[in-house]
Amino acid sequence: MKQRQNLLIALILVGLLLLFPAPVAQATSLNLDATQALLHIGIDHFQSGEYPKALSAFTQLLQLDPKSATAYSNRCLIHLHLEAYSAAVADCSQALEYNPSDREAYLNRGLAYYHLNQYQAAVI
Repeated sequence: MKQRQNLLIALILVGLLLLFPAPVAQATSLNLDATQALLHIGIDHFQSGEYPKALSAFTQLLQLDPKSATAYSNRCLIHLHLEAYSAAVADCSQALEYNPSDREAYLNRGLAYYHLNQYQAAVI
């Protein structure tokens, strides 16, 4: 019940941000709130097995923060579950560009390469 309330609040917040753009001075703070809301929404959908909804949340997050290594890494994991291995490689590579120490992104990219039968790339 609490999780659904948090999800509803986050969705309302994102909707309000889209309907009523903030002044420039407040935009950074509100974008941070919106990105955090979308991050939690995406994680909740992922944990519920609602992969297309989780994918959508992380894609929206990336529209607000195109350099979010966390969003790329999480979206990569969703692509793995959806068996979209080329997209997983692309997202993990992007996550690693912004955060080269993300071990999970290396692991997930390796798994994606493995499923693409690119074994050499999988171990690099």
